[in-house]
Amino acid sequence: MRRGVLYAVYLLASLAVQNVLLSNVKISGVHPLPMPVAVVAVGLFEGGVWGGVFGLFAGVFCDAVFTESGVAFTIVFSLLGFFSGLLADYSLNRRFFPYFIISFAALLITAAVQMFRFLMFPEPDITTILTVAGIQTALSLPFTLPAYFPCKALGRGRPG
Repeated sequence: MRRGVLYAVYLLASLAVQNVLLSNVKISGVHPLPMPVAVVAVGLFEGGVWGGVFGLFAGVFCDAVFTESGVAFTIVFSLLGFFSGLLADYSLNRRFFPYFIISFAALLITAAVQMFRFLMFPEPDITTILTVAGIQTALSLPFTLPAYFPCKALGRGRPG
């Protein structure tokens, strides 16, 4: 129960950073989206079920803020949390480098889901869409460091 409350505080802090602080940061018209790296961190240290549940709640809150996404974040973040936990349980260690690689993949997957709508109904050209996705991924990647260590401290003490 205590760990659940701590992860709820971690979720609220991550949402506050993303939606309050980073909503004012815009580079080339793109905002960072660090929530996928927080979801991956929880999945990595707590396993697939906790990662999926954390991703579910993170996705619901992000879908509420980003109204144009529908339920995309809820689905994607739940899957990212579950599969990152599954990878950590069965094939990866819980060190920073594998976490960084999984986070990078999660950011790319999130960007791909976000740009799917634009690829189906091509309003801007493909280079603009890919540039925005690349900038968002690059801006979000530095948040792997501050997302990793709180989850490592809260983790179940699994060998890593």
